Amino acid sequence: MENWINLPEHVLTTIFSYVDFEDKMRLFLVCKYWNHCVGSVALWQNFSFNLIRPVGLEAQMCMLQKHVEEITSINIHIVTELDTNIENACTIISEIAKRKGSLESFTLCCSGANIVWSPLFSKILKSLDILLTSGVTSKLKHFSCSEMKFPIGDGMLTKLALNHTDLETVDIQTQSTSVTPYSVKLLFQTCPKLRKLCASFTTVSEDVFLALIESGHRSLRILNLTFGAGRAIRRRISPEVWRKLADHIPDLRVLLTFSFLCTENDIRGILQPCMPLSELTMNALFEASRGVALVEENYWGSLQKFTITAPPSPELQKALLSLTQKCVKMTHFACYSDLGPSFDIAVRSLRPTLRCYISISDDFDDNFVGFMAGRSADLNKLQELGYL
Repeated sequence: MENWINLPEHVLTTIFSYVDFEDKMRLFLVCKYWNHCVGSVALWQNFSFNLIRPVGLEAQMCMLQKHVEEITSINIHIVTELDTNIENACTIISEIAKRKGSLESFTLCCSGANIVWSPLFSKILKSLDILLTSGVTSKLKHFSCSEMKFPIGDGMLTKLALNHTDLETVDIQTQSTSVTPYSVKLLFQTCPKLRKLCASFTTVSEDVFLALIESGHRSLRILNLTFGAGRAIRRRISPEVWRKLADHIPDLRVLLTFSFLCTENDIRGILQPCMPLSELTMNALFEASRGVALVEENYWGSLQKFTITAPPSPELQKALLSLTQKCVKMTHFACYSDLGPSFDIAVRSLRPTLRCYISISDDFDDNFVGFMAGRSADLNKLQELGYL
């Protein structure tokens, strides 16, 4: 204990930053020095409200009021089935909005069912509206509501774009969205520092990308798109537009995820040539060998990470091995189709430079550095390699 007491304040503060709120409150009581360290401004700049565990809410509110002017990052996690969770979240958001400060990052995560039909739906939207038009978020750089169980609309995204021109990352990959390309175009036009956008494929269009090019916006580096159903097929992005976008921003990386709701026609319609595709997650309920072949044909020179979940078949195995051999930049490959140990051995043989390979096969031993399979997967190693 004596060694702990003698640790410098900045070292203790760094250690305490990994402790949850309840334990921080206990650390207050250890000794006078630790009480001082736990009360350090640096420890409360990033503030997380985990309302799933409502223990200590009053204490959290007390600390929020005490350090609100120093807080730069807020993360709120709620359960939508619990009305008290939503009420508390609204209280917290309102408290932040009426205080002085300089919030740079705001994240709202939800667990549970969609609350679009709940009477509290409008209340939390109103709270967010107040927050996004308050002075406390005038320097907001990061906004995320990807886990929200209610739709984000054009109104909220428009307010976000018009009032926060320093935005660098925006994540609006919600389960349901009513955002249209109009507000995404506005976001690019008003936020010249925007480097990362995570959204549904339905929110982008050729007009959005052409407007981005015309505005001279060159900061965008990551475009993370999800596709869930066939609505976006009406908004196919032509190879010509993808080529213009890639020429305008040579460092742009596109990350694309297909959900299990996608059809083969959806995948073929979206995977157009010239898209600077870097990472792809393909979830399919159908035989996906033709989709894999299309990925190989169009993105063999750019694809770095590939994840697939699909029914196993000899055709899929052949297509995946061909993809593995031809995609020269691929460093991460995850296959959740049970194609057997022989497939795993063939993958390692064809692409020995893989930094990370995940398979659901468990029946073989391997000494390949960075190779993980099934129950033997080392999550810490995966995180170290940058896969998680």
